[in-house]
Amino acid sequence: MTQVPQETVQEIADWLECGFRVFLHRETHKLITYPNEDRCASFEPSMWKKEIQAIRKEREKYLEIEGMEPHESFRVMEDFISTLNDLPLKDRLLRAIDQKKPFAHFKAQIDGAGVYRERWFQFRDRKMREWVGEQMEVMH
Repeated sequence: MTQVPQETVQEIADWLECGFRVFLHRETHKLITYPNEDRCASFEPSMWKKEIQAIRKEREKYLEIEGMEPHESFRVMEDFISTLNDLPLKDRLLRAIDQKKPFAHFKAQIDGAGVYRERWFQFRDRKMREWVGEQMEVMH
């Protein structure tokens, strides 16, 4: 597989973050995406028939880039928290992820954290791009 442009890596990360399945053509780097039926309760295959059939027809030509499993996303939150110098925020986020529904509690805390909210999004995006890049490296 030739070098995938960074814009494509970012696009893949964005689609994964939205809960889509992402298939990268090994030669052209064209993307085919559709909602991940495991993450989208309202997924209606008939609405994505063209995309699904394109993948089924030439599956060997595409690499599926998979999204993070919950434990991997949880690790990203932990890694972000470990970078913080704001001890009160760090403490609130650690308590948030130690409860039931840690993702919802983390989101509630980070949404009210001012500049740290943007830092979180930048951190998460970088980690997702690294995740995508690692999957592409394995396929070389």
